[in-house]
Amino acid sequence: MAYCAEKGIIGGTGDGKFEPEKNILREEAAKIIAIALNLDGTTTEKFKDDAKISNWAKGYVDACKAAGIFGGDEKGNFNPKSPITRAETAKIMVVAMGK
Repeated sequence: MAYCAEKGIIGGTGDGKFEPEKNILREEAAKIIAIALNLDGTTTEKFKDDAKISNWAKGYVDACKAAGIFGGDEKGNFNPKSPITRAETAKIMVVAMGK
């Protein structure tokens, strides 16, 4: 955690706490991945639930979508407030490692 915090990859909850036992949301995961991989791409193809993505997360989500890391569900939604699953995390790692 300290390495990621020092590199600006992951931060706290905004109130000075880190809360390592807490789950993260998909939009939070997008921020972590975009920063860790230096993603800055954009896309005009939006998720159907784009309006539900927090303003602070939209650029990170777009960058991850443009890089092919995050896709939509069967309905084309990103589900930004849902916890990220183990399967999604595994897919991210495979894409990030270029495999």
